[in-house]
Amino acid sequence: LKCPHPSPVHPARRFAPRSLSQHHANKDPLLPPPRWPLASAMSVKVYIGNLPGDVREAELEDMFYRYRPGRIDIKRPPRGPAFAFVEFRDIRDAEDAVYDRDGINFDG
Repeated sequence: LKCPHPSPVHPARRFAPRSLSQHHANKDPLLPPPRWPLASAMSVKVYIGNLPGDVREAELEDMFYRYRPGRIDIKRPPRGPAFAFVEFRDIRDAEDAVYDRDGINFDG
């Protein structure tokens, strides 16, 4: 393969490892862009809807314990059912939780 725009920089220097902060600070066009999302620096939030108004955080922890939930944020609007956001550190845990718990009846 031939690069359409040959680099004036030595090929060994072209993809030298740098931290993300250095990449963004220098805006070096010869370095590949950072890989997003960064699993270690990011979390995934899952919406849990139609909860009873008296739901407790401990009940949601019990419901999602096998998927290693992080922070649980319960919202109780003045009208309508309660809902929550459950945070997971790993997207695979969030996907498993959604797959396994989607559509189940919660008896808060």
